[in-house]
Amino acid sequence: MADSRYTDINSTPVWAKLHQHQRATRHMHMRELFETDPRRFDTFSLELDGLLLDYSKNRITARTMELLFELAETADLAGWIARMRRGERINISENRAVLHTALRLPENASLLLDGADVVPAIHRCCSAPCVLPNR
Repeated sequence: MADSRYTDINSTPVWAKLHQHQRATRHMHMRELFETDPRRFDTFSLELDGLLLDYSKNRITARTMELLFELAETADLAGWIARMRRGERINISENRAVLHTALRLPENASLLLDGADVVPAIHRCCSAPCVLPNR
């Protein structure tokens, strides 16, 4: 079943630009990238809550990042994340809610799926195998 909110991202102009950019940068060498930009690690890494994400050792440039952010905007990534957090049926192949975020919600939180709060059921079965009703 097709979802009108779904973008076939592989057919977008930004995907074509990313593909062209990848072809243009595929022969770049890490040594050269770090020699050209001694602050590359600072530019292409971040730390959040003790987790270090170091993507400086990949063939990326500032242009790569621009294109990736454009891709995320084209795909409406922020909208899909919001829909996921609301418990909407964003798994388009199975017409189901993904509920990834529900597994991490505190006991006093609420997430409605078809009018039923799924958080209590998740917390009841967190120490044993649990099957939520297929809605």
